[in-house]
Amino acid sequence: MSKQLENKVVIVTGGGKGIGRAIALAFAVEGAHIVVADKSEQLARHSADAIKAIGGKTIALTTDVTQEESVAQMVEQTLISFGKIDILVANAGIQRRYFVADLPRTEFQAMLDVNLIGSNAIL
Repeated sequence: MSKQLENKVVIVTGGGKGIGRAIALAFAVEGAHIVVADKSEQLARHSADAIKAIGGKTIALTTDVTQEESVAQMVEQTLISFGKIDILVANAGIQRRYFVADLPRTEFQAMLDVNLIGSNAIL
């Protein structure tokens, strides 16, 4: 029986934990080759190991979506490893717990950089 995403190549940013990890595993179960991109090398490797454990093809890449060069390296390594990119899950995101009036400018800027601008850098 053929899997729905057999041999598709999927990049999941923020794939090291939480929803991103679950998404990466779900795509792998359906036969996709997964690029686990995360700012944390350790978390990216941990998710990639879980994908390998279920028989999936994967690579773990340390990627900071706020840095264009890091994103370009992620794309380059994906193309070197798998030859194409079929799907991008722009999942990387951060959250800071402050009342709006108390939110420091640096924290607000960090949220914009990752959650808004970082997704745009990938495109």
